[in-house]
Amino acid sequence: MSCGCAYDDCNGECTPHCTNSPSKGECPALGDPGANFGNGFYNDHHFHYGYWVYGAAVAARYNSSWEQKWREQLLTLIRDYGNPSAEDPFFPVVRHMDWFLGFSWAGGIVPPVADGRNQESTSEAINAYYALYTFGHSVQGAPFAKGLKDLGRLLVAMESHGADTYWHVRPKSDIYPDFPHSCVGITWTHRVLFQTWFGPLPYMVCGIQQLPYTPVSEHFLDKTWVASQFPTSAASCDADPNCAKQGWSWLMCLEQAILSVSKATECLSKLPKDAFDVSNAGANGNSLTNSLHWIATRPQSRRLGSRLVR
Repeated sequence: MSCGCAYDDCNGECTPHCTNSPSKGECPALGDPGANFGNGFYNDHHFHYGYWVYGAAVAARYNSSWEQKWREQLLTLIRDYGNPSAEDPFFPVVRHMDWFLGFSWAGGIVPPVADGRNQESTSEAINAYYALYTFGHSVQGAPFAKGLKDLGRLLVAMESHGADTYWHVRPKSDIYPDFPHSCVGITWTHRVLFQTWFGPLPYMVCGIQQLPYTPVSEHFLDKTWVASQFPTSAASCDADPNCAKQGWSWLMCLEQAILSVSKATECLSKLPKDAFDVSNAGANGNSLTNSLHWIATRPQSRRLGSRLVR
């Protein structure tokens, strides 16, 4: 669990730093439900730790000695949000999953609100569970490997089905007959909203249901749904200069690859030079290499041959 940082930039007159000392028990995240997205109150643990576990799975695939050195710490992260055992005295079984509804809730133990629990980014939840599978696949000799892989596969299937059912809105939907949008931004217990925690524009609302782009993305980004909502997202991105400035424009290219590899390749070539800079909030966690890999591995790319790499 994150202790949090009492951040001080000194109005630009010093090196930014944290003024609190975790070693002395000074942990703002444990007293402020808004610090670190509420991590200290168990918000979003699957979102946050899934990135770490996925990264660790990739590292373990190529450096088994590194994984063995840090296995205990890595398994602690895994057990926090993806614990498979009811006999574990320290962590609940799959902390965020709602086994009845078939998708996760991101909220933790923050004070209750009228709309109930909520979850925004289904794709980040899927990424977290895909990370369990990937980690299990990377440590195949470990006694827990097969069980972790199977649990990851189950959770990915559930979360993907939940996302496609409750977040991806089709025309004439039986679930949302009067909802005028093609995607849900936040699903609450008692209502759904076309917005995110950081903005209401279509490229944000539908984009947060897609990142990060990894191999598992192709299993829940249905082509018919993408075709119905992509024009609106792309138009909103084109109309807002902040879409490129804040690093969201690459999402348009990668989503377009599901519909047209050639147009996606052209889109990627026109992105600003800093499109994948870590200073851009929307780009942090993606790269040009990952984007090229995604486009090159779409089924249509085989028909384009060498044109894709020019």
